[in-house]
Amino acid sequence: MTTVSLAELDAAIRADYLRLCGTFSLRSVPLDIYVVDDGSIDTTAFGTLRCNGTPGYDGQLIVIPVDPGDPGAINKLADEYPPSNFDRNRWQHWRIELWHEVTHQVQDQTLQLWDRDDGSGGHTRGWLEALHDLGLRFGKSAGEMNALLYR
Repeated sequence: MTTVSLAELDAAIRADYLRLCGTFSLRSVPLDIYVVDDGSIDTTAFGTLRCNGTPGYDGQLIVIPVDPGDPGAINKLADEYPPSNFDRNRWQHWRIELWHEVTHQVQDQTLQLWDRDDGSGGHTRGWLEALHDLGLRFGKSAGEMNALLYR
């Protein structure tokens, strides 16, 4: 495991995101990547409170907060696309969160089944269908993708 700067981590997250957009023919949305600062009232350039540690997708933006205790371990697995290993314990936290939010983007842009107000944060109507689409691309079942990406 190698500790990297936020700039290197930002570049790795953006590269993974662009590969996912290409794989699923998604229209890219801005990424709000920042280090969480507990207790801060400062905001990012996109207006996200820096104390917010919750990733999200709202149709126009993907929020990827980075835990300050883990400034971003990048290893060969993260650089590998498509991944050869889908073991949740071998993926970086940021990658799981990014792929989770991209699953919502597939729900939204591909299936038109995403609704952040569906009562479960977008994890009912269209969630399993989007996981099925991801799984088809990577040789996994919707259940395997859910085990990897659902928190």
